[in-house]
Amino acid sequence: MNPSPLRYPGGKYKLYKYIKKLVQENNCETYIEPFCGGAALALELLFNGVVKQIIINDYDYTIFCFWDSILNRTDEFINKIWETDVSMEEWYRQKQIRENVDDFDRLEVGFSTFFLNRTNRSGIID
Repeated sequence: MNPSPLRYPGGKYKLYKYIKKLVQENNCETYIEPFCGGAALALELLFNGVVKQIIINDYDYTIFCFWDSILNRTDEFINKIWETDVSMEEWYRQKQIRENVDDFDRLEVGFSTFFLNRTNRSGIID
């Protein structure tokens, strides 16, 4: 089962068995993913004990903000999940955040990315 909190079309998760074998044959303990997206592959390697550590990043600033918020502002992110209504009004508000990322902090941008990913068809945000 895909362990990512994001629905991420075109994800690398389907390569898990191949990457797992490469990691094991090369005795890797750390998996680095510079374009992690939903990070399902990295998370699966970590959760299954194939690697001891993952280092993730993404070129897309909004995806970076999502992971930064999850890792560094966990409680605040969880509170936003509990406190945010799922409605069209909220969808439009979150879309405005995504379209004006320079006007909001990383938590707001990261949550907007999560909200839109989970409420849009197939997880496609833009």
